[in-house]
Amino acid sequence: MSRFINLLFLVLFINISLGQQLVLQDSIKIEVPESFNFQQADIFNSLYFVSQKDNTLLKYDLTSQKTFILKNFNTSKKLFIVNPLFLVTFDKMNQVLEFYDDKLINTQDNVSILTDQLINPDLIYVQDNHSLLYFDELNSQSFIQYDYRSKNTILFSNTLSKELSDNFELKDIYSSKQSKFLLLKSNNKSNEAYQYKISKQNNQNIYTYLIPEMEDYGWMEQNFYWIHKGYLYIYDFENKPVQIPLPNLGEKYYILNKHLFLWKSKVMYLYTLETKK
Repeated sequence: MSRFINLLFLVLFINISLGQQLVLQDSIKIEVPESFNFQQADIFNSLYFVSQKDNTLLKYDLTSQKTFILKNFNTSKKLFIVNPLFLVTFDKMNQVLEFYDDKLINTQDNVSILTDQLINPDLIYVQDNHSLLYFDELNSQSFIQYDYRSKNTILFSNTLSKELSDNFELKDIYSSKQSKFLLLKSNNKSNEAYQYKISKQNNQNIYTYLIPEMEDYGWMEQNFYWIHKGYLYIYDFENKPVQIPLPNLGEKYYILNKHLFLWKSKVMYLYTLETKK
């Protein structure tokens, strides 16, 4: 059985989830060099660590307990875990995609993307072996589907110009099978009420929600979820966000894909959401 336990977000129609709690399921000791910091996790039982000192990416497979290394990985590169056998890194400085297998071995020739356009490299999301999604911030202010093999593009008709303003700057992008998401952060320090805005585009519909503050965030298909002041929040863009207390205050929790865990002193403390008995 996988050591990663999915968070079962079943109650999404009340503000405070009185019937659910986060319960410790497992604690796993993982030996990584001191220079490596936790970077990312996936739903395929792997954790990723980065050493800025050595410009190295380290992958730890929880199932096999094996470690894999990728050299020349620095902060200018973004990692996309497409599936268990296919990983993509995006070199933001040179606008180049690099392709790797599950052992971090390069498997294809690098591909340059959108070199004739001025785009925000943080607003690119690689979806599979031929397509990615990016947000055209300077021109159409719309999501654009881009086939980086054929160089073809599809412009989504809806513009998000009404969602953009001088008070918010674009921070992140995400794509699920049905929807596209933008995360915006306020650049107005005097506006303490709402520091973040999350926008979801589904077909011809656009949904927006304002968030006061958060320490970490993530997406799970059609839902957005975040952590703030000892609580986990889950929002489906239709009902009020669910609020669930974290096990211990003052600790650094991570929301990555469908999992919640605490990384501390080379130990991963894994939590799952359960109904109170």
